Amino acid sequence: MALIIFLLFFSLPQLNGSGNLNQYVALLPLPSCDEDIKAGTKCQVASWGLTSSGKPSKYLKEATVKVINRKTCSRNYKKQIKITNNMLCAGWNNAFSKSDACQGDSGGPLICPGKYSGIISFGKGCRKMRKPGVYTRLTEKYLH
Repeated sequence: MALIIFLLFFSLPQLNGSGNLNQYVALLPLPSCDEDIKAGTKCQVASWGLTSSGKPSKYLKEATVKVINRKTCSRNYKKQIKITNNMLCAGWNNAFSKSDACQGDSGGPLICPGKYSGIISFGKGCRKMRKPGVYTRLTEKYLH
């Protein structure tokens, strides 16, 4: 159901007419300006980016990723990238969680417990251990 919500919110597909809100299609709420997502929170990402075959997906795909705290994320990227409060990190940080966004997913949503919380931004490869995806956090700076 989150995917349908995402589609209406982003209007990525070309629609012949306006979408109708119903029991399957609804708008996603935005976070409050100061709301942060706690490490360990499970979120969903959705997009048409590269799959394990190395080709873009023909279908919209969804994955569950876990938010990683900024200090850990920053350590994982060493000095290559400065992780700021306007960013969230989520994805694969151990051998048991292999979900991640990939090339071609940039601009897609990060949906954390029913709220549109971030935008897929970048990462170092796909599903690389200790190289989580980095997301633009929807803060006051971006919400206005």
